[in-house]
Order: sequence, then C-alpha cells, then structure tokens
Amino acid sequence: MSEAQLKTSLEALSQNLLPGNQNHCSFDFQLKEIDDSIKQVIKCALVAAEIKNNECLDMLDSGIRELLDAKQRLLLMQQSVDTLANKTSENISDFENKSLLDIYTQIFKELIQEYEEKSDYGKYGTQGEYIEFKKTIWHEQNTDGSDFPSMKTFFNVMNTEEQEADEVMVYSATFDNRCPLTLQPIVHPILSTACNHFYEKDAILSLLNPTCVCPVVGCEARLQRSLLKEDEILERRLRRAQEISNLKEA
Repeated sequence: MSEAQLKTSLEALSQNLLPGNQNHCSFDFQLKEIDDSIKQVIKCALVAAEIKNNECLDMLDSGIRELLDAKQRLLLMQQSVDTLANKTSENISDFENKSLLDIYTQIFKELIQEYEEKSDYGKYGTQGEYIEFKKTIWHEQNTDGSDFPSMKTFFNVMNTEEQEADEVMVYSATFDNRCPLTLQPIVHPILSTACNHFYEKDAILSLLNPTCVCPVVGCEARLQRSLLKEDEILERRLRRAQEISNLKEA
C-alpha cells in the first residue's frame, strides 16, 4: 500500500467520524444530539424532583447513563481514528498486509473494553453532566441549603483510587445567598467555573477589567468573562433560599 493510498483510505474511514462533516451521521451531529438529550433529561429531573416522582427519577438516571455511554463511544471512535492516523504516520510499512478497518476496529475494541471495565463511579462519577444531574435533584430535594455531598456518596465508593479523581465541588458549610460584592441577596446569579463561587451578575461584570480575582475571602481564582456562566439551577436554588428566609422572618 502506497503512502497516497493509505492517506486516501484513512480519510475515507474518518469521513463520518471526525468533526466538521455535515451529514446526519457525522460526529458533530451525533454529539450535539446526545448533548441536547442530556440537557432535556436534566430539565425533566428538576420537575420530577419537585413533584417527588422517584420512579421517574430512577428512569431518568438510567437514561442519562445510557446517553453518557453513547457519548463516550463516539469520543472513543474519534480517538481510535486519531490513534490510527498517528500509527500510519510513524511506520507505514506496518500496514502493508493489514486492513485499515481491521486495525481501527482493534483499536476501538481495546478502548471500549477499557471503558466498560470501569466501575459505575469511574464511568459517571466525575462526568460534568452527571454531576449537574445529581446536583439538580439534590438541591430540589434539600431546599434548606444542605451541602451537596461528594459524588462517591451516590455510588457507595469506599477506599479506592477512584476517590482521588473525585470532582472538586466548592460549597460553603452554610448556603449564603448574599453577593460578596453587594452584600445583598443575589437576584441574578452568575457562577464562576474556575472556583464555583457565585455573585450578582452586574456586580462581578463591572469588576472585570478584563480579569479580576474572585471577591470571596480566601479565594485566589482569577476570573474572566469566559469563565462566568449563568446557571438556571443555581438561580432557582437562590430564589427558594430567599423564600425560606422570608418565611422565617414573617
């Protein structure tokens, strides 16, 4: 197989897998479909938790895990193509009597087997979408401002190496709904993805020039506009916290 033939075969193999393809079986299209479905599951979880429908929550939990599995398979397909491309560029003579499709299939099988052998915590416990799913349910079921627990709580993970890879969730011991800048209850929150602290949107944006240090005492995270995002779940949680505070004062 010549280098030109090898390149042509590799391009054909990756045509429907790599980002940028516009047809319906492209990587981009499938990934977007999965991400959109995950967002819908999280929104449904909010409603199910609000009406205390545990059966529905169990179904949604299974559903989001299946979606995350599908997303991981897509990512591993892309990784397999990238690995194959690297192998061919390193030593073309290794491919004289081998089918690119067979080599790709072998690479993918090894990657998917490694993924499937992981525990449930290893598959989902540090995935941002699954953390958001659990966080959404937790805050709807614990409106008193209870701390969101470590993700390993949901998997009964004991002393394993996977604990070391647990996600960092920064929450104060007592949920404070006041902005560290205005010292007033937050109405329009914006969340820092750098440190998970949140602020009144207008207040923190006015402080950026174009960056600033997080105004929470003791936090040294440096903020910029791209690291700040509006969070519908956080806004709902803050609103509920304010409602509870108003009832206590009445």
